[in-house]
Amino acid sequence: KTDTGEVLSFDKGELFVVMKFIVGLAFNEFLTKGKFSLFEVVGLFREVLHGVGFAHRHGIAHRDLKPGNIRVETETGRVCVLDLGLAQTKAALNPQPQEETLKGSVHGTPGYMSPEQCRGTPTDHRTDIFTLGVILYEMLSGTLPFSREGGFMVYTNRVTRDEPKPLETLNPASYIRGLKVIPQALGVIARKAMAKKLEDRYAAVEEMEKDLADFESGEGKREQAAKELKRALGIRNLLRQAVNKLRSWRAEAAALAQNPLQEGVLEEMRS
Repeated sequence: KTDTGEVLSFDKGELFVVMKFIVGLAFNEFLTKGKFSLFEVVGLFREVLHGVGFAHRHGIAHRDLKPGNIRVETETGRVCVLDLGLAQTKAALNPQPQEETLKGSVHGTPGYMSPEQCRGTPTDHRTDIFTLGVILYEMLSGTLPFSREGGFMVYTNRVTRDEPKPLETLNPASYIRGLKVIPQALGVIARKAMAKKLEDRYAAVEEMEKDLADFESGEGKREQAAKELKRALGIRNLLRQAVNKLRSWRAEAAALAQNPLQEGVLEEMRS
């Protein structure tokens, strides 16, 4: 079925990808046009992981992931990963020594490129994992971890040498409602994905997704507990106000009872 994005084999052995035409908004445009809870933002990112993970399981690395290549379908709300123009198959990513080509060439989009892409050294599916860390960082904070200002060489130095500011020290993106501080656990996940060395990153998208699922589960329980505590405190405050009001009425009644001239007022209060 050629509208599902599957990889097909041409009669001369060439590979090509047929993808469905998606009517919708680019990922960054979709986010900035709405207001989302933290869990909704994490859920959208997990949908991106599903798409990239599917490609990886079929031996394909995207190598040019960025918000502009991710689209939210208007009709269904489904998140779709697009534009495999720089994608490589497993065979191309792991060439035999005599078959290695394009050594030293640079492919990708500044702002979302991994250290190995900037250097023009060999890449594999973990290059996508680095970029997924960049996208998660940007989704949560509204800013890129490595600035593109100053040109490509300056950007390369930042990506290969510098560490980004911890996510938890940044202000949350303006479209995330009710969030004052980015959870440290999400910063840990983004930093692991953006490790400089390939072997220090998540070995597979599924590992990153598991950590996000664990965060959602734990954070969800804490959020529910916080809501229940807030409700209980609200009830306690109402009861405290009622008790204070009752005490005030009793004090007024006692004062009036001691004054015969206020007997009519006291009788009215009792009624």
